[in-house]
Amino acid sequence: MVAPPLTAAPPTNWSRVEARIALAMLPIGAVMTFVSVIAFITIVVLMFATLVQRPAAASLLLVWCAWALIVAGANLMKSIEGMSALDWRPMIPVSLLSVAIVVAYPGWWM
Repeated sequence: MVAPPLTAAPPTNWSRVEARIALAMLPIGAVMTFVSVIAFITIVVLMFATLVQRPAAASLLLVWCAWALIVAGANLMKSIEGMSALDWRPMIPVSLLSVAIVVAYPGWWM
C-alpha cells in the first residue's frame, strides 16, 4: 500500500512576508540588544553623574533615570527574546518604549 502524497496548502503572500521578516530578526535583534545594553550603561553613568553634580532638577532627572533603567532592562530582555525566537512582534513594544523614554527625557524641556 502506498501512502498518499503529502500536500500542503500553498504559501500565502503573508507567510512569505513573515518568512522574510523572520530571517531579518537575528541581526535586528542583535542590534537592538546592543543598543539596549549601551542605553543601560549610559543611563547608569548619567545617574551617577547626577548624584555627584546635584543640578537644580536632580530629583526629576533621577526619577527619569529610574524609569529609563526599567525600560532599558525590559527592552534588553525583549530584544534577546526577539533575536532568539526569530519573531518580529516583540520588537514593536521595544521600539515604542525606546521612543517614549527618549521623548520623556527632562533635558529636552528643562
